[in-house]
Amino acid sequence: ILDEYFDNKWLNGNSQHRFVSLIKRKDYYSTVELINFAHALSLLNCDADFNTKKWLKEQCNLIKGKDINNSNAAFFEILILGFLHSNHYIVKPMPMGNKGYDGVITFKNNDAINISIKNYKNTKYNDIFTNKCKNLDSKIYTFFLNKIKLSYDMSIFIDEYPNDFENGCNEIINAIIENVPKFIGKENNILIVIEKIKCKVVLKLSNPEELSKKISHRLFVACKHHKNEMKNLLDKIQDAVDNISKYSQSSNKLKNYVVIHINDILKISDVKSVIEKSVNFKDVYSIILLQPLITREFNNQNIHINYFYDEIAANKINEKRHIINLNIFCGEPTKNFSQNVLVVDDEQFILDDYYIFTKGEIFIAAQVSGNSQIGNLYNYESGVYYSSVFNINGKVCIASRNHRENDKFEFL
Repeated sequence: ILDEYFDNKWLNGNSQHRFVSLIKRKDYYSTVELINFAHALSLLNCDADFNTKKWLKEQCNLIKGKDINNSNAAFFEILILGFLHSNHYIVKPMPMGNKGYDGVITFKNNDAINISIKNYKNTKYNDIFTNKCKNLDSKIYTFFLNKIKLSYDMSIFIDEYPNDFENGCNEIINAIIENVPKFIGKENNILIVIEKIKCKVVLKLSNPEELSKKISHRLFVACKHHKNEMKNLLDKIQDAVDNISKYSQSSNKLKNYVVIHINDILKISDVKSVIEKSVNFKDVYSIILLQPLITREFNNQNIHINYFYDEIAANKINEKRHIINLNIFCGEPTKNFSQNVLVVDDEQFILDDYYIFTKGEIFIAAQVSGNSQIGNLYNYESGVYYSSVFNINGKVCIASRNHRENDKFEFL
């Protein structure tokens, strides 16, 4: 199905486009994302008329484009309309440029639902945070590698989003460079307080891995959400409600729905609560929230592909209601919700209103058992990998796994 809507030479060529990169990757996350997309595309294509095929081709061209927001939005529209596919009703996309809504569901009794689909994957505040943390991680690692020459486990807590994040990171790296050398040989557990930016740095030092002399390193950064993070999302949801209400008038036979992709930053239950209090539903019957997430269980490596969802219906008494389902091929639709939890010495800290960044590599000597050596390539935490060090006939060998930057989907 991908060959039909994407040029085969492009898919198998040397393009650096992230869709091509997604196909060439061999990890679990990319496989799940591609399988679900191809499944949704197949469902829409199986009984497609000329206009639907034309729309699918146009959306795939947007996915291939350079504009990341348009690419994400096109990917999500195909995914949602495919997920909504059912034998109990007909799902059709609207032509490109249609005002107010993106698809229509038609039931056997000719009742219909017009659907507006909105993708809110990226936020500028989280993008700034992530990019600055990558730079901060590089500077910290270089400092420890060249000057301190010790392994480190560092956690940074920022209790207020800095007005100037670049300057805030400079304050952090300067404080680390100034203070850490004072503790070498004296103290392995270090606390640095930077009151100017309401920041604490908690640091544990240890010796490099004995056999390889490799420096293990882990950086964890938690920063309080920007004060406008939820407000900006709420404004976009209200805009979507206003837009579909303007161009699609509901009736006893027609209802308006808005489907919102919630990013992995906000907790879906918090978004629901704010919508119930603040959004004017106007001519919209229901708002559906969908949050695709990769989640982990405590104390093990079990990874789950979840599609957290919830629905907020307008208070429209005695109006008949149709049931629509999510036909997800790979992943678990659930109304339960996840939490960002930091576990330190069996104590749990809830960080739901914080941006999170983690990165690192931990080197551990393989266990010797008779004539055998046993290593384990752990990945307990997003962005942090464990590598095993082996002594094979006097030579040091390091076994590592393919490193993914984080537990996130590419397009979702």
